[in-house]
Amino acid sequence: MRSVMLAAAAGALAALLIVSDGVAVSWDGEAYLAAARAIREMGGIPRDWASYPPLHPLLLAAVPPASMLTWASALNVLALAITAGLAAALMPAGRRGMIVALVIVGGAVRHVQGYVLAESVFGALVLAFAVGVQRRSWAMMMVAAALASLQRYVGVALVPAGMAALWMMHHRRAIPAFAVGAAAPAALWMARNLATVGAPMGVRVAGEMSLDMSVQAALDTLIGWLPMLIVAWQGAPRARLTREARLALAIYCAGHVALVIVGGATTNLDVPGDRLLAPIFVPAACCRAADLTPCPPLRGRGGKEVVFCQVWGGVTCKRLNLKKATECPIRWSMPRSTHPRWSAPRAYRAA
Repeated sequence: MRSVMLAAAAGALAALLIVSDGVAVSWDGEAYLAAARAIREMGGIPRDWASYPPLHPLLLAAVPPASMLTWASALNVLALAITAGLAAALMPAGRRGMIVALVIVGGAVRHVQGYVLAESVFGALVLAFAVGVQRRSWAMMMVAAALASLQRYVGVALVPAGMAALWMMHHRRAIPAFAVGAAAPAALWMARNLATVGAPMGVRVAGEMSLDMSVQAALDTLIGWLPMLIVAWQGAPRARLTREARLALAIYCAGHVALVIVGGATTNLDVPGDRLLAPIFVPAACCRAADLTPCPPLRGRGGKEVVFCQVWGGVTCKRLNLKKATECPIRWSMPRSTHPRWSAPRAYRAA
C-alpha cells in the first residue's frame, strides 16, 4: 500500500508540473467548458449536447464558471495520480517503479494532461476496471465500465472485455447483470440523443480521411510508442496480472484502437493520434506481463544489446513508407503552446 501511495504522489507531482502554467483549451475543451457553464445556468444538460457523453461536463460543472479552468487542472492532477497508483497496484512490488516512470514520462499520457479533455479521467477509469478484474470484483468492473462509457463513447469497448473476463472467472451468472449495468447508462444516453437530435452520438459531419489514412495514422502513433513500451516490457517481464485481467486488457485495447480508426475514417473526429489512443498506453505497457509480446526478458549476457536493437528497430520502423499523421487532414495539429490559455476565461468573467 505504501508503494502505491508513493506512486500516486509521484503522478500527482508530475501532473502539477504539467499544469503549473495553466491548461490549454482546444476546440473540444471549449465545448466542454461551454456545456459545463450551461449546466450551471440551466440546471441540466443542454438539449443539443449529444456529440460527447455527459460525464465530463458534469464534472466541470461542479464549480462556478470562473474557477472551471483551475478545477480542470485539478481533475487532471487527480486523474494522473489515480492512474499511477492503480498501475502500480497491478504490478509486483519490485516492478512498480518502472510502470510509474512510464506513466509519468510517457508522451501519450502527458499529452492529454495539459488540456481540458476527457481522456485523463477516462484513462483512470480504464485502470480502475483492470483492478476490478484483477480482484475478481464484477461490481467494480461494472461501475468503472459504466462511468467510462459516460466519459467517452469508446468506453463501450470495456463491456465485451468484462464479459470475457467473467466467463474465464466462471462467474457466468454475473455476465447478464454486468452487461446490463455497464451498458445501460450509455444506452440510455444514446436513446436520449436519438430522441432529441436524431442521432445516437450526435450529428457528425462525414470525415475527409479514408480508412487507409486512418489506419496509417494509428499505426504511426503506435509505432512511435514502441521504444518506451519496449523498455517497460523488458524492465517488467512479469506482473501479477491474472489471466482474466490479461485477456480483458487485450480485448479492450484492440476494441479501442478499432473504434478510433473507424471513427476517424467515417466522421470528422480527430486523427487517431496520441490524444485518442492515450487511454491504451498504460494498459499496453501492462500487457507485457500478459506474455502477449514476443520480447525476451533481460537475462544473461547480451541483454543491453537486445534493448538497443529493439529500441532502434522501433525508431527505424517509424521511417517506413507510412504516411505520417501530419499528411492527413488534421484538426488537432496545433502545438500546445499555440492554443489559447485562459487564466480567467473572458467569456466567463461576467458570470
